Amino acid sequence: MRASSVLVGNALHWLLIGDGILKFDFEMQRLVVIERPSVVSCIRFQILRTHESRLGFAMWTEVGMEIWERKSNSDGVLRWALQQIIQLDKLLPLGPSRCRGYIAGFDEDTNVIFLSMYTGRSFMIQLESMQLRSISGTHHDHFYPYTNFFTAGRGIGDGNDGVKILYNT
Repeated sequence: MRASSVLVGNALHWLLIGDGILKFDFEMQRLVVIERPSVVSCIRFQILRTHESRLGFAMWTEVGMEIWERKSNSDGVLRWALQQIIQLDKLLPLGPSRCRGYIAGFDEDTNVIFLSMYTGRSFMIQLESMQLRSISGTHHDHFYPYTNFFTAGRGIGDGNDGVKILYNT
């Protein structure tokens, strides 16, 4: 199982090998182990941050991808609640059996889940819009999303040493 983490509020969460999620609260400087949803029956799952900025859990099942969210009930007790079932057979070329792949990663900045199919193809699904995109047509075990940006600005330096420092005005 791969290491997986997500930042939710002031806490970083890691998916543990076994049955838990490790939570480190930056404000309280405290570690807590949270149980995964009790319905987990396969290894096709991923922790995520939901659109309401709560801890979420996605798992690939025979009926589709289930999205669970950890929220408090009327008594203030935090529990897992099923929020959504994404019918993968309507989005992906799954064939006769629906469990033909697994969740290979999650990008918390864009709320995109990466899926790898055992047929050798990989896809990404943006969870708010449900837009599907094929990725390079090859099979990947895991995705580790990376975001890069560049802010245009003015440079300083004489150019003789090949170093240029950029700054915004």
